[in-house]
Amino acid sequence: MRGAVIGTGAVVHGPVTIGVGAVVGAGSVVINDVPARAIVRGNPAVVVDYTVDDERASAPVVIPPSEPFAAVDVCGARLVRLPEFSELRGHLAVVQVGDVLPFAPQRVFFTYRAPNERTRGSHAHRTLHECLIATGGRLTVVIDNGAERAQVTLEDPTLMLHIPPGRWATLYAFGTYTTL
Repeated sequence: MRGAVIGTGAVVHGPVTIGVGAVVGAGSVVINDVPARAIVRGNPAVVVDYTVDDERASAPVVIPPSEPFAAVDVCGARLVRLPEFSELRGHLAVVQVGDVLPFAPQRVFFTYRAPNERTRGSHAHRTLHECLIATGGRLTVVIDNGAERAQVTLEDPTLMLHIPPGRWATLYAFGTYTTL
């Protein structure tokens, strides 16, 4: 609970962990662990945001809107613009080993219908590379490389976030597209 802030009248039930730098809103009822730097509110308390404004936080991530393979470094991860092909039948974005992926995929999994108030991830991998693409909605990712933190919102299926091993990633704020 080092560096955490617990608001007035908040109640913490049971054996739960309040992460470093977390913020528990006034009057909230905490019944589950609160991740580091999470902001939680409500009864029961749910994650509504993350703080990334500490001394390790970086500036907002910007990538050119229509430059295929343009990439931006985000705490050692890479945000990459995928090539897009559009026509009357729809849109197609392409990911190809060698062009964008510095590894051959061994496993693919999809997360969908994730409750907005929940988080996923909140860990780093020792050897696994991850590539995140929001194909039918949006999600926010907090990336931490131990020296700096950054927050990226993915809501465009032509953006891919490549997270190499050793980067801590927490996914939250899941939602649907507001526009296409």
